[in-house]
Amino acid sequence: MKEYLRLSRYLIPLWKSAVLGIFLILIASLFEGFSIGMLYPVMDFVFLREGDPVSSQGVVTTATDGWESIQQLAAQTWKHRHQPDFLNSAQQEARSIWNDFAETHSKQDMLSFLCLVALMLVIVKSIVLYLQRVTFIHVEQRMLAALRDDLYAHLQTFSLDFFNKQPSGELISRIVNDIEMVRSFTVSSVARLIQHISKVIIYLSIALFINLKLSLVVFLLMPPIFVAIGRLVDRIKRYSKRSQQRIADLTGVLQETFSSIRVVKAFAMENYEIKRFAHKNNQYRSTFSRLLRIEATVSPIGEVLTTSVAIALLWYSGNMILSTTSPMSMGQFFVFLGAIFSMMSPIKAIGKTYGSMKRGVGAAERVIELLDLEPTIQEKPDAIDIKTFTDSIQFEAVWFAYEPDSPVLKDINFTVKHGEVLALVGPSGGGKSTLVDLIPRFYDPTKGCIRIDGIDLRDLKLASLRQLMGIVTQETILFNDTVFNNIAYGCHDIPQEQVIAAAKAANAHDFITKLPEGYHTVIGERGVFLSGGQRQRLAIARSLLKNPPILIFDEATSALDSESEQLVQDAISRLMQNRTTIVIAHRLSTIQHADRILVIESGQIREQGTHAELIAKGGLYKKLYDMQFMTVENEDSPAVTGESRVN
Repeated sequence: MKEYLRLSRYLIPLWKSAVLGIFLILIASLFEGFSIGMLYPVMDFVFLREGDPVSSQGVVTTATDGWESIQQLAAQTWKHRHQPDFLNSAQQEARSIWNDFAETHSKQDMLSFLCLVALMLVIVKSIVLYLQRVTFIHVEQRMLAALRDDLYAHLQTFSLDFFNKQPSGELISRIVNDIEMVRSFTVSSVARLIQHISKVIIYLSIALFINLKLSLVVFLLMPPIFVAIGRLVDRIKRYSKRSQQRIADLTGVLQETFSSIRVVKAFAMENYEIKRFAHKNNQYRSTFSRLLRIEATVSPIGEVLTTSVAIALLWYSGNMILSTTSPMSMGQFFVFLGAIFSMMSPIKAIGKTYGSMKRGVGAAERVIELLDLEPTIQEKPDAIDIKTFTDSIQFEAVWFAYEPDSPVLKDINFTVKHGEVLALVGPSGGGKSTLVDLIPRFYDPTKGCIRIDGIDLRDLKLASLRQLMGIVTQETILFNDTVFNNIAYGCHDIPQEQVIAAAKAANAHDFITKLPEGYHTVIGERGVFLSGGQRQRLAIARSLLKNPPILIFDEATSALDSESEQLVQDAISRLMQNRTTIVIAHRLSTIQHADRILVIESGQIREQGTHAELIAKGGLYKKLYDMQFMTVENEDSPAVTGESRVN
């Protein structure tokens, strides 16, 4: 029930359409009842009527008189609705009106009229059902689209630690597969359930109208049917949730394999990945098959139980008709049986629909679990905007741990002044990348504080903080879009001239113009159609266009060849002018002329100073440097230099 309450808020903006759809369902169900009721006059006043003394008056006259009789029947039934013996009074009134009509019209005229009425009922009912389905399709798809939008927007609020812990295939499955499964749980199934229940109510009302005693017998025989179906439905819910987890695992394997296909091919691991996929696929097949087998039992069990009830009623009521004291006419008997047998189908459908809804409940729970998660990085209600960066970035006794009791950074203290070039070096796994991830607040420190211009990062609005920064990483992230849109990412309504200027400054314009469609060339997922150096120059152009006062280069050239590195470093040198820059590099030649170097090892600052000071000190930095340069210490190199800045 809680799942319905949570999802009902998506229905509130569409309540008018939902009410219209329910109204149309009720109208269609009424027409179903009228169709069953047509058996009464057909049997009693056409086929079982003795003699036919009246000559034909024509279809038009009969139709006019018949319509007046139907209006009179409806008016008299409504008139007697508050009487204690309403059912008997209504039955007598109906018999009297039909008798009067039959006495003045021939059997052929009555049959023609009743067939015409039956045809009109079917046509109107079909139109109403079509309108009802179209209405609920509108409600359903709008509701699910809003749910997808909200779930995706909610995921965008999470920090990197959430995405590091959650497989991307699992998240994709929840947004796509689970929400599609919710469809069977929400509007469509609820509409079908209302439709089936309304039919049962209409048919039961007809049965009560014909014979109250027999109808009460139906009430006594129905509960065991619902209990049996209810137990099956509970099992459906459990296996539905398991099957959704299995499909999420399967999606995860697909996502990993396709995104890492180069590695799979390079290591000849195709057969391994095929077996891994087959294993996950077999798990899904097994779980889903079990779910379908349980669902498959609902219909036959419901069929056996409801048919048993119908046959018992047929036997009992048939014996009643055969007795001379029966209060029912043959026409009433056929209407009663028609109502009871017609009621069996929606009763079975209720069980099947309820099972389908329970399958959707499992998916809904997974979606709601995600919606209920709170992001670890949150803005304070009174967070402030920061427009510019003018002074410094300060790390004050900063500790950080991805997992409790396993600190990655330990008591980090340093200050980066405005316009300074700060380099971070050290062995892999020392915490350099984690340290720079704290500056745009991808993570929050476990202990300590980071300030920008004296303001705690946690007191700032995230968007305004990150607007101050440009980040270029070794693993350059590009989108399956045009070159232009990748460079202009994050900048709205930017003129093409500015994009071209940024590309030229990043040494990217020449290779872009050689692409098949220039700046309008689609570069593939993650920029797969470009080389590593080309991708990185596009990322630098993106940062240039953003024009941030703070730049972060996380191992920005460690994966490039010498020619590409030279082009990238030239672009970086231009980008650094009048900006604060933080550089992580494995190639120590690239940071020899940085204003200051921090040597990070095991999450701590082991040394700091200029290149010359650290070489003279003869510590860890000297050891790392000697490992890379065994011959010439002062070799010319494409350096990230403070000298290229305008102070």
